Amino acid sequence: MIKRFTLSLFSILIVFTIDAVGQTTTFDYMNSNVGSHKTISWNTSAFGSGFGHRLLSMDPGGSTTLNLQARHNSATWKDALVITSQGYVGFGINPSTYPFHFKFGSASRARFEFISNTIDFVSYAPSSNAYGNSGGMFMSGQDGLIMTGPGNNLRIITNNGSYLERMRILPNGNVGINTKNPTYLLSVNGTIGAREVNITTAGWADYVFTPEYQLMPLSELEAFIQRNGHLPDVPTEAEVKENGVNLAEMNVKLLEKVEELTLHTIRQEKLIEELFKRIQNDEE
Repeated sequence: MIKRFTLSLFSILIVFTIDAVGQTTTFDYMNSNVGSHKTISWNTSAFGSGFGHRLLSMDPGGSTTLNLQARHNSATWKDALVITSQGYVGFGINPSTYPFHFKFGSASRARFEFISNTIDFVSYAPSSNAYGNSGGMFMSGQDGLIMTGPGNNLRIITNNGSYLERMRILPNGNVGINTKNPTYLLSVNGTIGAREVNITTAGWADYVFTPEYQLMPLSELEAFIQRNGHLPDVPTEAEVKENGVNLAEMNVKLLEKVEELTLHTIRQEKLIEELFKRIQNDEE
């Protein structure tokens, strides 16, 4: 016997077995009496008992829920999808706190797939791998992307008892570590440790060794130091405290002074040798 009803929004085809005779019931409207635990069940499958699905209307208090439950070779039904009357959606959990909530029983992943590209939210179990005992986002099939809207900063925050911002990238590309207002392409408020630093510069100080370079006489250098309290073309202590030091420029300037001292030393050695020869000639 075929019974037909009307159901708004969509049609459902349910097969009931009564006295071993299959009946097909098509309906457009189906109303349930007030109360919880109104259930539509598919209790068995080709695998046998312990498999199936059921749709369950529940009233746990505070809000009603529509639970899509499943079981796999088990007598226990588990929530696969729960939708509350507040519009909260939970996968594997009743979403009483968060509007959209995933929960899995072990280290696993939730996947979004776009053609052959995937984005996974993952939780890795402890292992010797670099990603062991960690969770995060894994992107595959194309370059990974983290992007903000126009005018927004990208902030990285950690928690050592309280949430603290550790790094910020401004819309103009400036990166700040331990500072929220980086004024340079990379601003670090703290100590940097490195095994090697390679700094490029537009020029080097070997111009000191060219014939046209005018080496300041030591007498003039002495007078300059007495008058100014620092070497020529080297910033003062006050300037360094206010503006900092450009490492590339300062290295060039320090090399310039070393090369000037080398030339002075060479001249002094020649003068000493000449004086020594004169003394020997006078003694003879």
